[in-house]
Amino acid sequence: MNKLLRKFIVLISFCFLFIFSACASLQNSVLTAEEEEVFFPPSSYIPDDFIWQEVCPGIAFFDFENSDFPVIYHAVRIQLETEGLEILTFPDSDFVEEKYIKGDIHEPYVFKSISTKAFAKNNKCNVAMNLTPYIKADLFSKRRLSGVYIDKGNELSQPHDSYSALVINRSSKGFIANLVLSQTPQAFLDCDYAFGGFFTVLEKGQVQENFVRRYDSRSGAGITADGRTLYLLVVEGEKPGKSRGLSYPQCGQIFRAMGCSDALEFDGGGSSELCINGCSVLSYRVLHRQANSFGFKVK
Repeated sequence: MNKLLRKFIVLISFCFLFIFSACASLQNSVLTAEEEEVFFPPSSYIPDDFIWQEVCPGIAFFDFENSDFPVIYHAVRIQLETEGLEILTFPDSDFVEEKYIKGDIHEPYVFKSISTKAFAKNNKCNVAMNLTPYIKADLFSKRRLSGVYIDKGNELSQPHDSYSALVINRSSKGFIANLVLSQTPQAFLDCDYAFGGFFTVLEKGQVQENFVRRYDSRSGAGITADGRTLYLLVVEGEKPGKSRGLSYPQCGQIFRAMGCSDALEFDGGGSSELCINGCSVLSYRVLHRQANSFGFKVK
């Protein structure tokens, strides 16, 4: 009897392992564009309609969840010409200048980081998101940005020409945005704000397909053709059983469906974070301290 029981347990364990491995293999595998279309068609992650909920005048958010996919993501729409709209950043140029004067910073473009959540709460942002990729400058909280970062016209990190960037400038009616495909110094002349990211996923309405189909947490931004509306997108992927993340082209599809003409991806993975009114909207706690963040609030 004991021998039969042991065989039964071994058989059940083998079956469970096989099923689990098959699911994990599909989830973690690298798919072709054709396979992605079959296994994860756009209808599984793009709704028939985006129902926006107001956060404050000019800012609205949208949450999406499909437990069959499974995927969870969060989007924000910001009307850049909204009266009283402010852009907040960390680190900002005033903070960096003060630290240099005090001697706390001895190396260019290296900052002691704080989390996007702490930044959002401290500055009472209506919305805040993480931004630029980075490398660790020490074993603790110092970060060095990998790409351009300009705050109020002051360059706090140099361009990385392999990557794209979001540029926001002041206009007579508020702000206007555009997307830079390659971070060259010439692209940021007379620039108010520039936030370096990774790659462009939507260009002039065309989803960029030349990416390996890997699925992870994502943070990105898109703009309308007139540059007057900014969209933020954060995809959950740190708990794959609940949300498996999305590929770059899938993010491009969502941005296009929301009405964007151009979009790029920022630092993703464990750094992805989105906060509304100082609180994270993600279903899990983000443990990373992001290198830099930006936020918006309306007076």
